[in-house]
Amino acid sequence: MFGVLDYAPGYLPHDRPRYLMGVGKPDDIVGAVVRGVDMMDCVLPSRSGRTGQAWTRRGQVNIKNARHADDPRPLDEHCGCPACTGYSRAYLHHVFRSGEMISGMLLTWHNLHYFQELMAGLRGAIAGERLMLSSPNSTDNVTRAISSRSGRYRAKRTDLATGGALLRRSSQFRNVAVAGNHHCADI
Repeated sequence: MFGVLDYAPGYLPHDRPRYLMGVGKPDDIVGAVVRGVDMMDCVLPSRSGRTGQAWTRRGQVNIKNARHADDPRPLDEHCGCPACTGYSRAYLHHVFRSGEMISGMLLTWHNLHYFQELMAGLRGAIAGERLMLSSPNSTDNVTRAISSRSGRYRAKRTDLATGGALLRRSSQFRNVAVAGNHHCADI
């Protein structure tokens, strides 16, 4: 996918939004945005929630696993969504295993919140001109950096299409990094 995105945006009109259908994993979203994509959609947050998967800053959590049966921690300690502030992993594990609809609802709520924060972080990095290109294998590190709760990556509400235009004007379209943070993996 990234090979096509490295090639195709240069042939698309610069004054039009660029839409990529069906892209939803965090690394793919970050990689697409740094390559000039303005909009995307995917069922991943809700499908993952219904099947017991939660996306967090530390990776995926499979709430079906037995190790969560007695775990009092929230899905993500740094998340402010109602699923994380009001329910433990043990509760979410129990209601999922019991077949209760509330499990899919809470996990979907959390996943949507996670992806909203990821996109807000991307918009903030674009607006602050901290999102630029550097190494081909660093999208995972950038995803963690942007979705972290660090104040540097908190978003200002800006139009993603405007941010995409900022990226398209950049002459470096090969790789990804966040300017001013050389140790993204440490966040």
